Amino acid sequence: MRCKVFTKESYQISKWSGGVTTQLAIYPETAKYDQRDFMWRLSSATVEMEESDFTPLPDYDRVLIVLEGEVVLSHKDIRVSRLAAYEQDRFSGGYQTRSFGKITDFNLMVRKGSQGFAEVLPVTRDGKEIVLEDCQGYKKMSQGFYCAEGFCDIRLGKIFCQLAPGELLILQGDYGAVQRVNVRGEGKVIWTQMYYNES
Repeated sequence: MRCKVFTKESYQISKWSGGVTTQLAIYPETAKYDQRDFMWRLSSATVEMEESDFTPLPDYDRVLIVLEGEVVLSHKDIRVSRLAAYEQDRFSGGYQTRSFGKITDFNLMVRKGSQGFAEVLPVTRDGKEIVLEDCQGYKKMSQGFYCAEGFCDIRLGKIFCQLAPGELLILQGDYGAVQRVNVRGEGKVIWTQMYYNES
């Protein structure tokens, strides 16, 4: 299992039509968001306009979690989602999505044919054990732990790291024995799971 910590100094910041996007991590690391050649991408964006249209991403599925504020996401001819802080919506990047409300969010994008999940974990000093399970049909996995607030310590066997707010740990590897991760600290961590195959 390989691990890498991403900090604010390593993030890439760019503008989009509704605000600013901070790219936290992308896979492969040589991939470029604007070329749409990535398997998965983690980012945090600000929506600075009361109404804005999301960039179409028809080749990807998305998970959006609100970090600050409240938002209404309107997926044209599909459904409407109303989200408060730490609530999420899963949707196709091919939807025509319009947002209403100024927020800061956390985004997971995965190429269609892969699987991506995100969960907000309340973190305590007592710790929480997470089992990294097999996702049938996929040979590769990446696991992300993003410290949204407070602090956290993460341990996987001999791997140990401490995360401050806004920092991200990525664990990556092939499937083998069941892996158990212990997360402890104070605050909230967003745990992301990405399962995929590579040619």
